[in-house]
Amino acid sequence: MGANILVVDDKPENITVLRDLLKGEGFTVRPALSGEIAVRAARKQVPDLILLDIMMPGLDGYGVCRALKSHSETQEVPILFLSALDRVQDKVRGFEAGAVDYISKPFQAEEVLARIHTHLELRSVQRQLKEQNQQLVKAAQLQEDVDRIMRHDLKGPLTTIIGFAEILHQKAGLEGEHLEYAQILLDSSFRMLDMVNASFDLMKMERGSYRFNPKPVDLNELLIRLMKEYQALANPLGIQLEIKACEGCQNGEVNCLALGDEFLCYSLFSNLLKNAIEASPPGGLVLIEVRVGSQIQVSLRNEGEVPGIIRERFFEKYSTVGKQHGTGLGTYSALLMAKTQGGDIHLDTGEPDFTTVLVVLPIAERLSKLHLNASLGVRNLSEGDPANGEEVEFDSVLLVDDDEGTRLYLSKHLPNFVKQVGHANNGISAFERFQEADWPLVVMDINMPLSNGHEAAEKMRAWERSHRPDKEPAYILGLSASVDDDVIQQSLESGYDAILSKPIKGKDFLNRVNRLLTGGLLSPSPDPIAVTKDLEEILPRTRETWLKTITEIEMALKEGDRERVRELTHRLKGSLKMYGYYQAGEIAGRLEKGANLIAETTLFSGLQQLNRIIKGSQVTFIEPNS
Repeated sequence: MGANILVVDDKPENITVLRDLLKGEGFTVRPALSGEIAVRAARKQVPDLILLDIMMPGLDGYGVCRALKSHSETQEVPILFLSALDRVQDKVRGFEAGAVDYISKPFQAEEVLARIHTHLELRSVQRQLKEQNQQLVKAAQLQEDVDRIMRHDLKGPLTTIIGFAEILHQKAGLEGEHLEYAQILLDSSFRMLDMVNASFDLMKMERGSYRFNPKPVDLNELLIRLMKEYQALANPLGIQLEIKACEGCQNGEVNCLALGDEFLCYSLFSNLLKNAIEASPPGGLVLIEVRVGSQIQVSLRNEGEVPGIIRERFFEKYSTVGKQHGTGLGTYSALLMAKTQGGDIHLDTGEPDFTTVLVVLPIAERLSKLHLNASLGVRNLSEGDPANGEEVEFDSVLLVDDDEGTRLYLSKHLPNFVKQVGHANNGISAFERFQEADWPLVVMDINMPLSNGHEAAEKMRAWERSHRPDKEPAYILGLSASVDDDVIQQSLESGYDAILSKPIKGKDFLNRVNRLLTGGLLSPSPDPIAVTKDLEEILPRTRETWLKTITEIEMALKEGDRERVRELTHRLKGSLKMYGYYQAGEIAGRLEKGANLIAETTLFSGLQQLNRIIKGSQVTFIEPNS
């Protein structure tokens, strides 16, 4: 059976002529003698194409067209106007209403048939493309789901492997070759972790879906750290590694900052430095030079030329030559990482017997070290020494993970003052244990069988509100192999306070738990604040305004006006960051995001943190251009 065509005209004789013409071509013809009938008929059974007259009593052709284009089921049906109105403005009006073509009356049969066949073919192609796009979207989503599962399934055992390899290396009293074996096991575990992370991030960068949040990155410090790490690879070959910092970075007073992502910068230069060492002849020199202009330029120069056969494809995927175990992904991933950060990479083979790779990255303002610490935002609570000398109020932790090895590893890295450790292997048992005792801290995996962490966190928060409304809520620290914006958002909505990415280093976990149990979300001494001297006079009044705003937020929260909470925390976030209170600004930002989502007790806890920072932070005033 041919295409289904709806013919709309208030004159029966016109419909008869078109019906006879179209039936001769094998089309199925449905007549409609008014605009109102046409709209009902099209919505009841969607046609493949519509021939539509304009001048009709009641609902005219323009009205019919607009009505059908506003309905999801009929908006893609091609509409051809067939009308005696042939002025330019009439045709323009028809196209503006949504028509795909315009045929003037009296019409030629051959013209009508030719245009109908053309638009039916276009419609068929559009349907095929739509179906293909839907299949591609489903395939991409499936691939992402598989990758997400793979990351979780791989990172779970990796947490255990890395954790116990670390314990063997540091605490088992191994010596000689056994200590060397433990180090090899630890290094191999971290290389596997890097491969898991890199594969997922590269996929996102290729698709353009990588969430890039640029921050100042000290390239001099990063490159020096990389050179120390790769010294072990260079020494057996007698290869010398040398770095020439930019002229403005003398004595460490001013830092050379790129506007980028520290993880991407580390991976980018790690790949390039490893390539340069492997390509150098024994006894050669690998020179890294940093220059600062309108952008930051980092050149890596090594002895030895890139083979001519590969120069044109140097940055292409899987392009490699002469390496027994080379994957051809090193330079390709480096290029992706540079472009993701708004930069680029170039190969320079103009100097005989040498190869130079030039990396260009956007520049961040040059700041003093004190100002740099503030500009980097919230301090990573997993870094630094745990709080000392504080009276410990809590001494119990609930560990929830379906992997017994992970729970055992985490329990080995709890602070000494923790006397009670609870265990649960899924969300259901976690909620049961949660009701049995007063757990100030819950460390809970997100992806678990039977009932996942999100479901358990929601139950815990609901139970707290109904059974312990006057008590400080538990702090729920999440564990996840995949930490992206969607995971963080869903976790905030379900009741988590923060997320740690698996696998977790024992020292980082110990320091984080130490701080949470002794000083809450913040260490007892908040980060130092760097404020320019031109703001010194007005800062006291501004602080009073912040404290009043916090009081307003508390009142709005008590009244249940969550939208007002969101507005005030948004305003507070911007003001705090403008004055250099980056840690407090980040907390206000998290409260803004969760204003309509997270529990009231969690919001109040965050406001208390802001109070402590604003009242207790040590402020240092610096010159505006320092």
